[in-house]
Amino acid sequence: MSTVFTARFKFVDQLDENLQLSFAYHDFDPQYNITGAKLERLTKDSRVHEELKEFHPESNKVCINGMSYFLIKGKIRAKWKWTDEDNITENDIDVFKTYHENLPVTPMFDINSDFDNKEFSIDIDYAPHIMDWSEMHCIYDIDSNYAGIEFLSDDVELLCMVRKNSVTDWQIEQRDLLPNEETTVTKSGTDCYIVSTNDILINDTTEYKRIQGLMLTSDQAQYKNISNSPQKIIKYYK
Repeated sequence: MSTVFTARFKFVDQLDENLQLSFAYHDFDPQYNITGAKLERLTKDSRVHEELKEFHPESNKVCINGMSYFLIKGKIRAKWKWTDEDNITENDIDVFKTYHENLPVTPMFDINSDFDNKEFSIDIDYAPHIMDWSEMHCIYDIDSNYAGIEFLSDDVELLCMVRKNSVTDWQIEQRDLLPNEETTVTKSGTDCYIVSTNDILINDTTEYKRIQGLMLTSDQAQYKNISNSPQKIIKYYK
């Protein structure tokens, strides 16, 4: 088996023939979605959306990942392991580390690099740091066989977005929205989907609970966070 998942994801919706939403959270499966739950890849070719794989301009051992997971609550550990056969150098790891140290979400990170033992990990504790629309972060992967995510708290909420068509055409933007905060979502591209991750009020008229994905057909819409927690708003478009 090339992947091992002990975390349990709930299927939420398929947006036309384009995107599929799934959501892991404690109350969906309290037995499995707890501290220690894992999602592991054991081979390079089990990476989702292999079509997206492009190498970093400064290292041919650092590549674009599947861009599928969004942490929206709790704490996780992202981890990579490699072997001598991977021919990964200290410079490759420095490139990977420097990339993460310069992201706007870096305050959420506790980065640990152990080149001698061929391991690299980032503990990520979600907090709202993206207060305006921004491209997706954490898009790079070490090109090793092993990569994994481990839940470090019982309250982890992890959104999984899988592209069903036109894998390389989709662009992603995101922002965090505080309780009672509003933002204007502007349509981009021809097909534009907006995914909210907690209770939301759209255009002062329509309320949705928790995870919701909708195609934006007008030029723009007003989104207000009516939950008691920060939430992430994600825009997929092509």
